[in-house]
Amino acid sequence: MSQEIDFCSKDAEEFFYEVTAQSAVGYVKALSESHVIESLVLKTHLWLERLFDEIIAMHFPNPKAIEKGRFSFAQKLVLVRAIKGTSDSRLELFSKIHTLNQIRNEISHCIYSEKLASLFKKLDIEYTESLLKESEEELAETIMLKFGKVYGSVTAIKVMQEYDEQGYKFVATES
Repeated sequence: MSQEIDFCSKDAEEFFYEVTAQSAVGYVKALSESHVIESLVLKTHLWLERLFDEIIAMHFPNPKAIEKGRFSFAQKLVLVRAIKGTSDSRLELFSKIHTLNQIRNEISHCIYSEKLASLFKKLDIEYTESLLKESEEELAETIMLKFGKVYGSVTAIKVMQEYDEQGYKFVATES
């Protein structure tokens, strides 16, 4: 059942201000809270996406056309996996990145989501709301190390690709 309200009435004006105030308070509160974990997840996601863009661009004669496609992170992951995901270790890496994307999607909606613990567990990271509140710095350090390993692996893929394009081949030598 819907009610009619005159858009120019005092009731409409009060309703508008009430909703606006609630929204503004929530926004200011979110900006003033500092969540190291949230920042780590979002920044790692952003930097991985930049690497994906570079890797994808190297495989197409007209990379500008790919940019115009406005692919999501998940779609870019599928492309990079199709280009580079042949070994078991790469498949494991791409699985971790898929999980990181799920974490990012979950965290962007709620830093205290119940789903986060099981997602972080897939990356061998113990994550609980109480742990987050009690020892966020320790948890952040663990996450940074795990995410750094993932980022480093994707960087290595890009570097190897650039060496290939330059005509270099790596050979094993005895030391």
